[in-house]
This record gives sequence, C-alpha cells and structure tokens, in this order.
Amino acid sequence: MDKSKTLTFFISIPELYVDAIFKMANAHNKRHPDRFLTVDEILSDAVCQYVDRVEQMEIALRPANEHQTTYPKEEQMNEQKANRTAISE
Repeated sequence: MDKSKTLTFFISIPELYVDAIFKMANAHNKRHPDRFLTVDEILSDAVCQYVDRVEQMEIALRPANEHQTTYPKEEQMNEQKANRTAISE
C-alpha cells in the first residue's frame, strides 16, 4: 500500500484507550526526546498493523489453487512493516 497517499478520518474509541495512547506517546517521548511521537502516529500505525495482519490471515486461509491476489506482494508488506517499526522505535 502506498503510504504517501493518506486520508484523514475520525474514529470514536473508549476514553480508557485514549488515555493509554497518550501515556504511550508520553513515555516514548521521554525515552526518545530526539524522535517526537504523536498520538496520531500511534493510531495510524495500529490501524495499519491490524489491516496487514488481517490481510496475512486471509492470504493464509486461501485455497492453494487460488493465485489471483488483490493484496500487496509479500516484499511490499515486509517493507511497510519495517517502515512502521522504524517509526515506532
């Protein structure tokens, strides 16, 4: 998936999760003051990782004779995962 093309959308999540995400961002920013991490980045990363996991599960559950795919190739997904890992560190 091309991460350079992004859209903005709004979601509603329980307050406990919002508090936890703010705590994660604050803890990261204290440990790594040279790499400021925003709540938006944490949420975006979480959604992307979730979608990637679901796609991988769907690929794994396909019949062996089904070759057509609408998902990113495995090397593209690995590259995206590496990029997200670098962002979250």
